[in-house]
Amino acid sequence: MNGDIFQLEIFGRGFELVAGTINQKKYDFWKNKTLPEKTNPKDKSLFLYDHWTDLNNIYHDNGPEFSDRTLLTISKNHKQVFKTYLGIDDLKKEKLKVSKENLVIKEKYYFFGYQYESGTFYDAEFEAKKFDLAKLLIKVENLEEYLIISDVIYDGEEIEKGDYNTTTKEINLKVYEKN
Repeated sequence: MNGDIFQLEIFGRGFELVAGTINQKKYDFWKNKTLPEKTNPKDKSLFLYDHWTDLNNIYHDNGPEFSDRTLLTISKNHKQVFKTYLGIDDLKKEKLKVSKENLVIKEKYYFFGYQYESGTFYDAEFEAKKFDLAKLLIKVENLEEYLIISDVIYDGEEIEKGDYNTTTKEINLKVYEKN
C-alpha cells in the first residue's frame, strides 16, 4: 500500500494484569499474608513462582484502561486528525467501534495481580490512504472488572503497541477462593 503514515497514541492509565491457578495449600498459606513481588523460597510448595508475573496460566496482558481517563489520538504529519477519550459518552458521540469480551476465571483457587501504571501505552504508526474512523476497532477485555484495551485494529490489521512509556504507580497481589 502506498498511503500516508498515521501515528496512533493512547495515553492515560492502565494495567498489567496476571491471573493464575493455585492450589488450596497455597491459598491457605497466603490468604492473610502480603504477597511479595518476587521471592525465591526454599519451600516451593508454598509459593507461587519466582516473580508474580510468571503465574499467568489463566491470563496475562498489559495495556491501557478502557475509561474516560484514557486519551486516543490519531495524527498525520504531526497534525491531529482525530482525538477522543474512551469513556462511554465519548464513544457514543464519536461512533467508535468497540468489541468487548468478558473473561471469567473458573478455577476455585487463583492468584490475581495487577500493576497500575500511567503514561503512554501506544505510540505506533500505521499506513492508510486516508484515515477512516469506521476502519478503527478497539478490542477490550474485562477481567475481574478491570477493562483493558487488548488490541487496536485498523482496516483489519493489528496495530502493534510500539513505544510503551509508563510509570508504575501501584502493585496489588492477592489470592482468591471462589465459593
